[in-house]
Order: sequence, then C-alpha cells, then structure tokens
Amino acid sequence: MAANRNVSRQETASQVEGRNPFAGLLRGLNSAARNAAASFNHTGAHRQPMGRVPFASLTHALDSALGVGRTEPRTGIDFTGEFCQKGKKSGCPKLTGVGLRAKNLAGFKVKVYAAGVYLDDKVAKDVLRKYSKVPSDKLEKDQSLFNKITSEKGMEKTVLLRFARTVDGEKIMSAFDERLKPALSGTAELEAFQGYFQGMKLEKGQALSFSAAHGVLTTNHNGKVLGSINSSKLCEVLFDAYLGADPVSHDLKKDVAAGVAQLLA
Repeated sequence: MAANRNVSRQETASQVEGRNPFAGLLRGLNSAARNAAASFNHTGAHRQPMGRVPFASLTHALDSALGVGRTEPRTGIDFTGEFCQKGKKSGCPKLTGVGLRAKNLAGFKVKVYAAGVYLDDKVAKDVLRKYSKVPSDKLEKDQSLFNKITSEKGMEKTVLLRFARTVDGEKIMSAFDERLKPALSGTAELEAFQGYFQGMKLEKGQALSFSAAHGVLTTNHNGKVLGSINSSKLCEVLFDAYLGADPVSHDLKKDVAAGVAQLLA
C-alpha cells in the first residue's frame, strides 16, 4: 500500500509538470535561490536570514547566474553575489570567481584571506564576446582574456579580500610592493596607495576591497572608503596581481575563467 501511495504522489507531480512544463524548473530554481539567500553583505556586518525568497530574487537569479553569493570552501568565508560601492544600488559588478590566498610559513601553508573578483557583467559580455565559444579549461590558459579584463577601463571591477587571520597593514603593503613597484616605483600614485596601509591592522573577518572604474582605483577597508586614486596604470597593475601570468592565487584565476565562461555561455 505504501508503494502505491508513493507512485500516486509521483504521478500527481508528473501530471502537474505536464500541465505546466516550467513547474519543475521553477521548483529547482526556488530551492537554489533559497540556498543562496544566506550570504554576507560586502562589509560582513550580518548574515541574511534563510526563508522565503521573493519573486524578484528568483527572477534576478534567472537574469544572471553570477549574481548569487558563494562560499570559498577552504576558509568558509562568504561572498555576496554583487559588490556595490557606497551610494550605488543597481548595476553593480557580479561575483565572477573566488579563491584562497595562502602563504608558506616555516613549512606550513597558512590561510591569509579569501578573495572574490567582481565584474560588470553587461560590459564583460560585450568586450569579451570573442571568447564566448571557448570552454573554461582553455580560457584559464589564455592570458589575453585576463589582460583584456585588467586593462579595460570601462569594465567596473572589484577584488574583495576577506581575512582569515589578523595581518598588519605593512605586511599587506609589502606584498603589494612586490607587484606594484616594478611598474610604479617613485610615482605619486604608488606613494598615495602605500599611505593607506600605514598603521593599519586587518583583523580576522574584516574586508579590504579595491574597485576600478574608468581609470580610478577606490580602496575600502571594512566599509570605510580610504580614498580614490586616478591612475589607469595602478588599476591595471593591481588587478594583474590577481589575474596576471603569475597570480597570487591560481585557484582564484581559474575560478574567474569558469565564471567568465558561464557568463558568456
């Protein structure tokens, strides 16, 4: 009898989907959207509660597969699906990839921070359209794709760092100096950028972000804007540290390639 009841229920579901061919799809999307609802805002101030997902959220998930929050698996650190700079409420860059930055200390690999890269999906679809037929495993080996992302002034982009341990600002700046000095040594923009980190302590759980738009780099520490520097070169070199030929996190770059492939599919 129990088996007959199960068959009856399955047949009823099938009949419903027969009358509405989108019922199964919407049920699956609603489940995925519910799981995505538990994400942090970009300052990490609070976690959004799980619960019923409004129709607007469901249609947003349909509009862009990149607009959904994700968790970096090795740190458990969450990233929201979009990154909006202060004062901006729509058209914000979408999360395109996440990864881990680790350092070898005394023979041990130490987790420093999780990183998320956000790209303006509308501009990316346009300027990267020639890569639309390329699978992600080939995209990750095509440096011309990443060079286009880092150099495109009109593509708003952000790299968000969320710290897995407490780090002195001077150590972070020292790591950036290795990447920035060869191209910007002795420049006013590099000096201004270095000034942000003097006396700074990046506590575990805090966020540091770098957003580039139209040649202007804006730095934000845990919700506070530290300043904006008008320098296309600084924007390009900083993002090259994450997406260049020798990235600080290979898994982040690989994940961005997968995100771009998904965006262009």
